[in-house]
Amino acid sequence: MAVGIFNTAEIGRSCTMHWVDAGLTGKQALRDLWRQKDLGTFEDSFTTDIPRHGVCLLRCRSAQ
Repeated sequence: MAVGIFNTAEIGRSCTMHWVDAGLTGKQALRDLWRQKDLGTFEDSFTTDIPRHGVCLLRCRSAQ
C-alpha cells in the first residue's frame, strides 16, 4: 500500500500518520518512495517533518 502525507500549511510541520486512519494494523515497514530510502519498522504510527506545501510518499508493508 502507498500512503501520502500532505502538509497544506504555509509553514513546515511535524505530521503523524496513525495506522488505523490508513486501514493498517500491526508493525509496518516503511519506505520513502521519493528518496528511495527504507525508514525502518514502526508500530501504530509514523511521524515526520514535512516542509510547507510538501508531501511524504510512503510504501507500507506488514512487518509481522
